[in-house]
Amino acid sequence: AYALASYQSHVYQDWNYYYILKEIYEGLQYIAYGDLQGTILSNSEAGNWIPSINGNRVYQGHFSQTFEHGKKQKDWERFLTQEETGDEKYRFLKEHNISYVVYIDEEQERAVFTDSRYLWLVYSNERVDMYKVLKI
Repeated sequence: AYALASYQSHVYQDWNYYYILKEIYEGLQYIAYGDLQGTILSNSEAGNWIPSINGNRVYQGHFSQTFEHGKKQKDWERFLTQEETGDEKYRFLKEHNISYVVYIDEEQERAVFTDSRYLWLVYSNERVDMYKVLKI
């Protein structure tokens, strides 16, 4: 744990980190420290780390441990980038019982929201934004 928490740099290729960046690790630790309960929506790499760091359930994680992994990756990309024409993103979150949404690195800039009534920022650092799904 110390090696992960103190690592200042990273080695990666297309999101496949060999070490979790310190800021990402700290952000994901906040889930446990903030006692955030519920299922978390994120990319599959973060979804692979979240259960091991804090025990929360994830919508998608490791490809061999996630039912319909390919579909769920497409769901994430669509959630991240598709313009809303109604409440479809909120309905998606409710349908899958998602409590939190986590964006890492460039996902923060790629995220498209025209209606943010249902997401409340609970944590942010230079690499992680974490939102609680609100009831509307």
